[in-house]
Amino acid sequence: MDDNIKKGTLLGNFSKVLTGRVVATGLGSLFYMVFAAILQPDAYGELAYLIAIAAAFGAVSRFGLNLSVEVHQAKKNSELTNQLNILVFILILGGSIVLLFINPLLSLLAFVQSFFVMEQFNLLGQKRYKKFRNLAIIRSIFLIIIPLVLFQFWEIPGIILGMSIANSVSVYFFVRRLRMDALSLNRIRDRYKVILHNFGASASNSLDRSLDKLVIVPVLGFTSVGIYQFNFQILAGLEVLPIAIHSFFLAEESGGKRIVKLGYFLVLAAILIVVIVFFVAEPLVHWIFPHYSEGISSLKVMSIALIPLSISAIINAKLQAKESTQIGYAAIVRITSLLLLLVILGNSLGLLGLSLAVLFSIIINTGFLAFLFFKSSSH
Repeated sequence: MDDNIKKGTLLGNFSKVLTGRVVATGLGSLFYMVFAAILQPDAYGELAYLIAIAAAFGAVSRFGLNLSVEVHQAKKNSELTNQLNILVFILILGGSIVLLFINPLLSLLAFVQSFFVMEQFNLLGQKRYKKFRNLAIIRSIFLIIIPLVLFQFWEIPGIILGMSIANSVSVYFFVRRLRMDALSLNRIRDRYKVILHNFGASASNSLDRSLDKLVIVPVLGFTSVGIYQFNFQILAGLEVLPIAIHSFFLAEESGGKRIVKLGYFLVLAAILIVVIVFFVAEPLVHWIFPHYSEGISSLKVMSIALIPLSISAIINAKLQAKESTQIGYAAIVRITSLLLLLVILGNSLGLLGLSLAVLFSIIINTGFLAFLFFKSSSH
């Protein structure tokens, strides 16, 4: 029986999503940690800067349609889902063509990364959790092996090319699901407000982690970006928990289920993880990554952000499942606060200021999402 129609327990289904996220994020973090160990902070900062350009183009090109696709796959609205997939295909192609004139390798990376993201969100919406997990794991294994091999021949360009090859595992599956005989986008016009706000919700969770590097480089240079990215990548590895929370809650609540107790448990788990980080960060960084020891204090500060990230993941999913037409404002709040705080606190406090900027912007964003949720619940 196909895994999209199997009935599993709530915990069993969540474990598939969490396993996929844990392995994928863990191996993704390992990718960055391997190159952090190989590269000096300035070269590592340059790599992070280039990846950020591709990621920013990809996030804008997808326009948050991955979230809309997951919601309407869960609602079994196949016609609208197909139109959304076709639209995002067109947007991704257009964005990649623009980036082609800036850097062909980054254009390829933005293109295939976006296809991978879209296929994953389609699978989540269909509740095909097993295939979601398997593709995530395969892509992550390739993400370690191929860039490392190509780095030996072409250094940083080889890493970018290897990332593109690893992300191409979903291109065939995503293109195959498109029904090009139904090119009308009439169903999308009725939902343009929701789509705009989903773009905001998506941007608040993805675009900020691209634009930050683009802002820091002119202010503090590649070396500071390298140490900041090292710290941020550890937070990104820890963020597997809120990412899994969001992905699972969005699919289940869009399908009509309401989940409460699991959310409380996962927030408590986030608090425990932060406590562990405070104890193990210093000896591990000194031992394995001595070139990044300068950023240990800022790493501890940044790790605290895992707690508000977990809370905001739950609220985000609940608002998106209800097709909120206000959630998009969260992107303005988070990105604006982050970029302003990066410049202000980065200039005055250096690496510690950059971590405080990340933490404060996430707290502000979580508070804003909570306001929107309670406001929507009162009506």
